[in-house]
Amino acid sequence: MVPVVVILGVVVVALLTSGGNSGTLVVEAATSGRYYTARSLTATATVESSTGPTPFNLSLPQGAYSVTYASIQGFAPPSPREVTVIKGQTSYAIAVYQPLVKVVGTQGGLFNVTSVQAIRSVTPVVWLNTKNSYFVINVQPTGRMVLGPDQNFTYVFSQSGSYSYSTLSGNSTGVVQVK
Repeated sequence: MVPVVVILGVVVVALLTSGGNSGTLVVEAATSGRYYTARSLTATATVESSTGPTPFNLSLPQGAYSVTYASIQGFAPPSPREVTVIKGQTSYAIAVYQPLVKVVGTQGGLFNVTSVQAIRSVTPVVWLNTKNSYFVINVQPTGRMVLGPDQNFTYVFSQSGSYSYSTLSGNSTGVVQVK
């Protein structure tokens, strides 16, 4: 017969070495790297009944979880992330926020938008030549741009202020208000 002390010792060692039934979930948010260097964002995220600013870690029982992320001004809200936490392992839920792009197109040699609202270091503004010929624009502070047919120019303003844009002839103008 095996003594009770030996059985208890085996049970305690098994519990200590098994790590329990939980794993770690790392919750993060970042910008996409499409228009500028990808960077971490602070966003409110919710997993089950836990809500907090990213990044954060949770110790959770093994299982499937849905992670939801709040909206951030200037970005399209990401879809919820489905993640599986595995016992003793680290899982990641990373939301990628895409900036809301503002597009200024051309129609008959004129701009189709004459006023644009942008967020400093967030909102890409795209000037799009939809003509079958070259189109020349002046964009403050970058200067003159020559756009071929179906070409575009994208700029993310890094400073707050009011920036003008115009056609080469000056017959069509607009302004970008950057907050």
